[in-house]
Amino acid sequence: MSITTDNNNYSEHYARLEHIANQLGRQEAVDIDQLLPMVDEALASYQFCKDRIDAVEKLLEAKLQAGKTSAPNAEA
Repeated sequence: MSITTDNNNYSEHYARLEHIANQLGRQEAVDIDQLLPMVDEALASYQFCKDRIDAVEKLLEAKLQAGKTSAPNAEA
């Protein structure tokens, strides 16, 4: 299973989340016309990042389980 399947990757989405958070954090008055599009974009990037983390955790768990079953017995 490939971890990155297209040009959208975790780093890009994470950077976008940081950018949006910084934009919202430094504005005293949020431009109401930009708020919903920013929230929509942030939610999409958040979901992408969450899905990637979940997928990588599953792959790591599978590799660790495979490593446990193929490791030689240390008690011998």
